Amino acid sequence: MTPVLFGLLAALSWGSSALVGTHQVRAIGARRSLAWVALLGFVFVLPLAAFVSPPDAPFRSWLYAALSGVCYVGGWLCWMLAVRSGKVGLVTAVVSTDGATATAISVLAFRETLQAGVAAALAVIIAGVVIAGARRESGERGGLGGRELLFALGSAVSFGFSFVAGGEASDLGVAWTLVTSRSAAVLLLLPVLVAPGALRLGRRLVPFVLATALLDLAGYAAFLRGARDGVAIAAVVTSQYAVVAVIGGLLVYRERLTRLQTTGVLVTLAGVAVLATVQS
Repeated sequence: MTPVLFGLLAALSWGSSALVGTHQVRAIGARRSLAWVALLGFVFVLPLAAFVSPPDAPFRSWLYAALSGVCYVGGWLCWMLAVRSGKVGLVTAVVSTDGATATAISVLAFRETLQAGVAAALAVIIAGVVIAGARRESGERGGLGGRELLFALGSAVSFGFSFVAGGEASDLGVAWTLVTSRSAAVLLLLPVLVAPGALRLGRRLVPFVLATALLDLAGYAAFLRGARDGVAIAAVVTSQYAVVAVIGGLLVYRERLTRLQTTGVLVTLAGVAVLATVQS
């Protein structure tokens, strides 16, 4: 039950982060937005190092935590590039197939086993996410063109690897996995951070940037806690941030849902309910 609970908490945090983050991406661009989110995330988690002693974990775990941070940067950058012109609900719905990617990696590469009932519930969830991200019409403004779709899929793959790498670093604990992954992200983005004007930010955007960074960090912390008891399950349940983004896009950005997308949201929620029942 733990992976389901923390996966849902991560979904709520990341879905909210996507809605808030879209505003700043469209205002200051993808690279500057990512630089702010990564830097603030690093600042927020750094004090943890002063209160939690470094664990006696193998070098392999530290490497996985750093890899998680690198993949995190790739996932966020691709998502931001896609959402600049694509609908936040639809883009995020496609990106949320990262849970399916993480599940495939966990099962194939790390031989994580799944019960038949769990596998069926995960399949329903994945189907619901895909349906929820369906596009209205091929020529609709703000839908998903080839460029947006490519970036969205790239984000899904990057986040999928980030999920698995973070789960494999469980020996570090949540605190030091966060510290290590965010440190790697900041080092990777250092050229962007030191560029002239990269961190220039209007006062009205400060609350959006702070909220995006905090919600993103909270989501990743919740996922890491859930992944301790099952990376595959936590990753797919976490993908419910697509539902939050689709509904939020409807309410905040006036992105209308088709009947097909509404069906996808309902199917996804049904899959979560079945999974929670199976895991209880």
